[in-house]
Amino acid sequence: LYYKPGTGLDSRPQLINGDGDGTVNIRSLEGCLHWQGKQKGKVYHQTFAHIDHMQILSNPAILKYIRTILTF
Repeated sequence: LYYKPGTGLDSRPQLINGDGDGTVNIRSLEGCLHWQGKQKGKVYHQTFAHIDHMQILSNPAILKYIRTILTF
């Protein structure tokens, strides 16, 4: 959603579609990357092609990746 400069949240925003998972845009999905090198802990980031936002908790490949990280 894009709000024109000088307008408030009560104005009507413009919907702008872009890269992402169909719900969250790529800029937000990659927000974790800003923490790389700024903390002691490792930042894990992996992309999955052709997976929409609702599939992230039921897709076998994603669940396998999450289990791999949690067992480090």
